[in-house]
Amino acid sequence: MGKQTDIIKNAKNQIKMWHIEKRPTDWIAKQLKVSRETLKKIYPDYKGNQGGHSIGEELEYDKTPKLCKQCNKPILWQKRKHDFCNHSCSAFFNSKNIIRTEWTAEQKNNFSKKQKERYKFLPKRDSNKTLKRDSNKTLKCIICNNEFTVKGYKIRKTCSKKCKNLLGQKLSRDNPNCGGETNYKRYIYNDITMDSSWEVNLAKYLDKNDIKWIRSRTIIFYWTDNKGNKRRYYPDFYLPELNVYLDPKNEYKLLCDKEKIQKVIKENNIKLITGSVENIINNLRRARSIVGNAPHLH
Repeated sequence: MGKQTDIIKNAKNQIKMWHIEKRPTDWIAKQLKVSRETLKKIYPDYKGNQGGHSIGEELEYDKTPKLCKQCNKPILWQKRKHDFCNHSCSAFFNSKNIIRTEWTAEQKNNFSKKQKERYKFLPKRDSNKTLKRDSNKTLKCIICNNEFTVKGYKIRKTCSKKCKNLLGQKLSRDNPNCGGETNYKRYIYNDITMDSSWEVNLAKYLDKNDIKWIRSRTIIFYWTDNKGNKRRYYPDFYLPELNVYLDPKNEYKLLCDKEKIQKVIKENNIKLITGSVENIINNLRRARSIVGNAPHLH
């Protein structure tokens, strides 16, 4: 104790500098290699970066500390503004004062209906056959039709990770809301979402010339790439009067999608016009002149 006291007194000037720098008590005690309690007794009025309080105030608090409302244990000086010593005491104290009322018959019926609606899609268990958790059952893969075994009440549609990935690809292909690019700016024309300004200009041209057009994600064409994978294609516009599909693209996209466009036309036997807006308009004029009874396009 005496040796620690001498160390602290000899470092008086250094402690004053640390006082100006607002160093914490624990840090000073560690630098001087003395106990925190000894430092408190010699410099009870020292104020560090502990909220502007002195060590004497902390010593005074330790004599009569604040008690937790739940467990009556003393609350640390650092948490002196809290009413509880930890989160558990706070949660237990606040929850025990909650008054819980019994459910009425109507509330029970409503809850029962919601639960039945929630679980009605689950497969019903055969009451005559009781499966234990460690028992096995045989299922059939919906992709490769191979039989596989699972434990307990597990329900799986596929036998392997490969079949699971194939099932995901099939479901996404059949879902019109999946697929397509998303990293571009969207445009709104007559409450219809367009993917580019070219599509907006083309739609305005069609409306100006009284050409009926349809834009829908339900119009899907499938094509097969070089790897044998089945892919989807969504045309931008469909003209029912001419039975023609439109897809405005710049030169770069035409070059990238050249194979796709050719295979879509060949495999689905459709009329598809692509290219710039000007190119599509020129092709439409020729198509309308062939059909006949068409107004002048301008």
